[in-house]
Amino acid sequence: MTITHGTRIPTIRTGLRLQVAREELGITQAQMAQHVGCSMRSITRYEGMASPPRAIVMAYSLATDVSLEWLETGALPGPRFVAETDEGGLYARRDSNPQPSDPYLRRAALALAA
Repeated sequence: MTITHGTRIPTIRTGLRLQVAREELGITQAQMAQHVGCSMRSITRYEGMASPPRAIVMAYSLATDVSLEWLETGALPGPRFVAETDEGGLYARRDSNPQPSDPYLRRAALALAA
């Protein structure tokens, strides 16, 4: 019998990642509710969900300073927006799409441009 170690990676639901981000910051659900602008009962519900609304995930990202990409997918943020120069410095990569693909961001961009 062959036993392999380290081949299984558990799937962690988005709500649990929200909870971890909040706990890492050291704040209660009531305090997070104030940051997000909803009830503590809603925070409890969101942290128990597999797929909370994207606006809530974005609010958690802003409130906790945790990567939106990690909160949404569990993946570590990749180097897609930052690249290294030959001199070792960093610069922001430009997105080839001039319009945001996310409808919420598109509305925000249009509102700022007006």
